[in-house]
Amino acid sequence: MFHYLSPVKSFFNQLLTSSTRVTADVYAYMFLCDFFNFMLVIFGFTSFGSQQGDGGVSQYFEENKVPVPFLVMLILQFALIVVDRTLYLRKFILGKIVFQFLLVFGVHAWMFFILPAVTERQFNAAVYPQIWYWVKCVYLLLSAYQIRSGYPTRILGNFLCKNYNYLNKFLFKGFMMVPFVFELRALMDWMWTDTSMTLWDWLKMEDIYAHIFQLKCDRRAEAEYPNPRGQKVSAMSKYFLGGFCMFFLIFVIWFPLVLFALGNTVGKPNLPTDVTIEIRLGPYQPIYSMSAQTGNIRSITENDWDKMSNVYKKSRKAQTFFSNYNFEDVGVVTLSSSSSSLWTISPPEIDTLKENLEDEQFELGINVAWSVSRKTTNPETPGTVKDSNSFYITNETRSQLSQLLFGNASLTQVTIPALLPKFLKVTASTTVAPVSQLMYNTEKPPAEEPVEYMDLTLELSHKPDSEKIETAVQKWWIVHENCTVWTFLDDIPYSTCGTRVNKAVKLSDSLVIYTFNDKAFPETLNLISGKGIIGLYSTFVIIVHTFVRGAFTGISFKIMFDDMPNVDRVLQLCLDIYLVRESGELDLEEDLFAKLVFLYRSPETLVKWTRPPEEIAADEDPESNLPELSN
Repeated sequence: MFHYLSPVKSFFNQLLTSSTRVTADVYAYMFLCDFFNFMLVIFGFTSFGSQQGDGGVSQYFEENKVPVPFLVMLILQFALIVVDRTLYLRKFILGKIVFQFLLVFGVHAWMFFILPAVTERQFNAAVYPQIWYWVKCVYLLLSAYQIRSGYPTRILGNFLCKNYNYLNKFLFKGFMMVPFVFELRALMDWMWTDTSMTLWDWLKMEDIYAHIFQLKCDRRAEAEYPNPRGQKVSAMSKYFLGGFCMFFLIFVIWFPLVLFALGNTVGKPNLPTDVTIEIRLGPYQPIYSMSAQTGNIRSITENDWDKMSNVYKKSRKAQTFFSNYNFEDVGVVTLSSSSSSLWTISPPEIDTLKENLEDEQFELGINVAWSVSRKTTNPETPGTVKDSNSFYITNETRSQLSQLLFGNASLTQVTIPALLPKFLKVTASTTVAPVSQLMYNTEKPPAEEPVEYMDLTLELSHKPDSEKIETAVQKWWIVHENCTVWTFLDDIPYSTCGTRVNKAVKLSDSLVIYTFNDKAFPETLNLISGKGIIGLYSTFVIIVHTFVRGAFTGISFKIMFDDMPNVDRVLQLCLDIYLVRESGELDLEEDLFAKLVFLYRSPETLVKWTRPPEEIAADEDPESNLPELSN
């Protein structure tokens, strides 16, 4: 038995013995594979789980919910990256072998057994799992090569810092800009690397090295592409670099305004799906309640839009209002004149109402409330918006209502002035307000103050007809638009003004309300448009301004550290610190770091250390100004 197992034992002994191998470092490529799969899980999670057709990760963010399987997969993928980094820093080959076997069995068990059982389909039925598996196989191949070659003896700095050019510099800057990646890497490196530095000294060292590396890239680029002394900057450089920066700043300044100004271009028409009107007299039961759904809400044609605009051709304010909309944005809401519910007021409340109407000292109000429901692509925007109009009725109206309910049988109607809105502006946010500009079609309003509401004529019906109103079993109110003053409304498409004429009083058979609706932004733009213009300026523009201002100001305070003409000696000192740390010379690491700190504390010494080689005399040693190493 042992004879047959001896090749296996010999194989593992060779893997664990590094003296006969040429080491390699492919950790960076393994990390890229893991990072790619991590992003793949985020954007293609629906292909890995049982949640089919739920909109994916964008829907989760919009609804502010995170499925537990999605969270578990992300944490597991992140944990694999952390474990792999730990093994790499500790150079723990045995742990890497165990980790490799666990991954091989775990990945294939999940892809070929667990995933099909959860999703009820083979993993190759969707594209994302296939890509994930293929990239994971590349990772396993690289990992096997790493085990075969062994971990490198010395791990010096970031893999992006191996070359000094603009490409590496910009890649490194991108790496530094990713939230918490640089911080997590620094913490993990300090935890799993043998060092004499404290955490804060380690962070100082990492920050110094990151800065020196970027300076080295700049100095090398300046050496390869020198700017001749005394020669003006070329127009091409000015227009290319300066023009790009200026265009970017102008774009940031005007982007929010342009986005919302072009909302009619990128947005979609969003007509109401439900409109509800309720009229209430004082604290009593509503006297009128009616709703209109999709069947009673229609859009107008382009020809209807032209007719409506022509009615207001003499009103500049109306034309300005129309310029913000297209014919697709106008909805025509038709409501029945008769209330959808009976006026179920009890006898005691009838008596109280009678007393309130007869008492002129009692302030009796009337309120009309309207609510508009429409589709919304932004979860923070309510689907239903509401508003109301309320005021105290006059003594004349009070007297007419009293006669209608309890007195003169010949009085069958009561007109309430300025009660119901004829035109509503439904914004994309949370408001639905009446439009006063369309309540007159001349240059100036006929009254001193613009009117926002139509007059309504109330009529009370009851059964049986022979009984008195207060004792009738069934009572309901009928509401008519009183269009006597607004004769021009007859010419508006779908208007019912003037359909009933009673003693020169123009009443309508039904209530017609016109809604002007803001377009709905596509779901993809909700992330930047959901907070409105002020929200976009206070987030996007202010954040960008903070970064730009940091690049344009405070430069004078960083001249000593940003304008080093030659950083080779400082860079070599940093690399020496990495080298002695990997060699286990922790005393020497501490001494070299003390030298580095002294350099940054002594501007005069730093100036001598960073002079170009041609400016240093042959008998001058820049290191003579540094403190002696400890014994």
